[in-house]
Amino acid sequence: MNICSFCGGDIKVIKDKPYHYDECGLDVTLCGVTQYECTECEETYVSLPNIQQLHRIIGAHICEKGKALLQPEEIRFLRKDLHMRAKQMARVLGTTPQALSRWENGRKPIGETHDRLFRAVYMMYASEPTAFMQWATQHNVTNISDGLGMLVGQAAESFNLWRGVRPSVAPVIQSIQASM
Repeated sequence: MNICSFCGGDIKVIKDKPYHYDECGLDVTLCGVTQYECTECEETYVSLPNIQQLHRIIGAHICEKGKALLQPEEIRFLRKDLHMRAKQMARVLGTTPQALSRWENGRKPIGETHDRLFRAVYMMYASEPTAFMQWATQHNVTNISDGLGMLVGQAAESFNLWRGVRPSVAPVIQSIQASM
């Protein structure tokens, strides 16, 4: 049996109890994860061996549900999981950091167009290579592109149509690549 780092008491293993993963900032309950509880002070611990993979699964679930617009906590989770600062994400989405902040803190709902773009950005650029890129690598393709330039270029063109200003795509691409 292990010993509690807080009080020195014995630790018991719990395998059948659902775990409320509040640390991610969402209402997520995990089943089948190993948890530990001190028999003396009742301090609890959890074993999450691959948090990055867990976050990718949570993020994919958020993006695929698509029944309603992204909620503030989901927007914040997706952005942070991409390791992007608000300023970087706002640039990718063709909006301002202030607008993104309002979406994240619930002062204003995200619009349908930005919601779709946000989901697409997450699904495309969560750190694992896409299924197509993995297939291409397995088949010895030497020049593989993730489509980032095309996505940012399309966003810039949309911004130009909406606002009459065509942003430069190179700094955006460099910012995204630096944050991944």
